[in-house]
Amino acid sequence: MDINYELILKTLVKKQSNELSFINKKNFMTYSDKFPTEFNNILGDKFYRIGVTQNSNQKNISFFTSLLTLLDDNMMSSTDKEEITIINKLLSDINIVSKLPEYLKEISKDIINKYIKETASNIWVYELIANYLKINFIIFDFKTLEILTIYSDNVMDPWRTCLFLAKNEYSWEPIKTNEKKFFSYNDNVLKKILSQNLIKIKYFDNKIIKKEFVIIDNLKEVINDLTKFENSEKNSEENSEKNSEENSEENSEENSEENSEENSEENSKEKETPFIKKEIKISEEKLNKMTKIELITHLKLLNIKPLSKATKKDLIILILQS
Repeated sequence: MDINYELILKTLVKKQSNELSFINKKNFMTYSDKFPTEFNNILGDKFYRIGVTQNSNQKNISFFTSLLTLLDDNMMSSTDKEEITIINKLLSDINIVSKLPEYLKEISKDIINKYIKETASNIWVYELIANYLKINFIIFDFKTLEILTIYSDNVMDPWRTCLFLAKNEYSWEPIKTNEKKFFSYNDNVLKKILSQNLIKIKYFDNKIIKKEFVIIDNLKEVINDLTKFENSEKNSEENSEKNSEENSEENSEENSEENSEENSEENSKEKETPFIKKEIKISEEKLNKMTKIELITHLKLLNIKPLSKATKKDLIILILQS
């Protein structure tokens, strides 16, 4: 085959087209049937990525516009100027409120502040956002075909809100469905990503931040524990009703011993349960470090039954309000 100018031009145009084909026009969608096969097999056909503002004043802001498109429904109708205002407000709030977690303290707060003021798009800022918002990111890398993640703390809590993002080189876009944009381990798609190992998950820029992907150990055991807990609660209620009936019969036969038995039972309960509700006080900081199972166990001590689909954040709020 002869190599000529026309062939070279077609090759260059095709290469440039492939690089730019990832980026959608703002608010335009690409459905997951057009995603790489590896990602489409995981997500199915209901997901899509949506175009966002990529650059402003020669700065790449696509991570921030992707994040805020998922967090704020008004973002899609915002002007470029309004988008910058919203991004700056988010970063300003983070700068004022957040404290650097231990694993971020290897980089000085002055440098972090500098990154925030410059609206820098790097792992340090992404990490700070994840810690401030207490969320997880699942990132589909359209160039390497890897699945990457960013999350707060040292271990990923899959019950926290999880956002899906698409990435190609330095360009980002949000991934969602018409019905959902927030996911947790209650959703089958996230279970599939985290537990079936269809694609090995890596931590984003782990060579820079020196953080490896680690998830709460033994997810299956955690689920089994939750099932056992719910079953034990059900059995406890049934036993309580049964005991109540038996006690009622016994009390009708032994009226003369009623007072002494009540006193004996109260003393026994005090010995078996040395903590009463108002005495169980745990700081919010410590609650955030507890696992979901530990929080459920603590709620049981407080005689509070959590909803079966409650998130870790929901459980903490229940405890703090008790």
